[in-house]
Amino acid sequence: PTRVVPRLEVLPDELSRSRLPPPGPGLRAVVGLGGDGVVPIEVDLADGHLLVCGPRGSGRTTALGTIALSLTRTAEPPALALLAPGRRSELASLLEWRWSALGVDECAQLVDELGRTARAGLEEDTVLVVDDGESLAEGAIDGELRRLARLGREIPLRMVAAVETRSLRRYSEWLSELRDDRHALLLNPDPTCDGELFGAGLLPRPLRPWPAGRGFLLRAGHPVPVQVAR
Repeated sequence: PTRVVPRLEVLPDELSRSRLPPPGPGLRAVVGLGGDGVVPIEVDLADGHLLVCGPRGSGRTTALGTIALSLTRTAEPPALALLAPGRRSELASLLEWRWSALGVDECAQLVDELGRTARAGLEEDTVLVVDDGESLAEGAIDGELRRLARLGREIPLRMVAAVETRSLRRYSEWLSELRDDRHALLLNPDPTCDGELFGAGLLPRPLRPWPAGRGFLLRAGHPVPVQVAR
């Protein structure tokens, strides 16, 4: 009689962003619903940079949009920058970005500009959102992004980067730096091996194919099931 059995709910296959509440204070964003109770799930960028990983069609770009829009609803929204190596991105028109770059060359220019600004000192929280990050994981920009990621541990700068999970198994200075934070949103993961990339070990195996946006939020290796809103 003194114990309470927690209520277990079922994650929805479809979830609208309009159902999500505003995030808490700081660099927080509500990404969707999750956990045993199917409650709002926040990513807290105070925990470090965030990797959004998954195969094509798993909802990575949608997750970036949900996170960015939620950050605009905080009491003190951060300055948002967009890097999209493709010439077109659905994120470009989603909100009013402080900075945005479409195409690899423009991304390189913006990273150089942000690096100089960051070394001079940032006056406000800044979040760099990167889509299709595997396209920026080689060449000179790889090293520049690594230096920027390292600076983010000393100044108010965070990265939220979407990449194909398999790209994390190839050498990249920048992606290795982000992996070290063990903070990730894994969408449609391979439960036998993807969790090990972040120290989580084996993940629960789904009973049926997952819809787009379904996966786990990993904090310091601990997985929480989540359905990302769109």
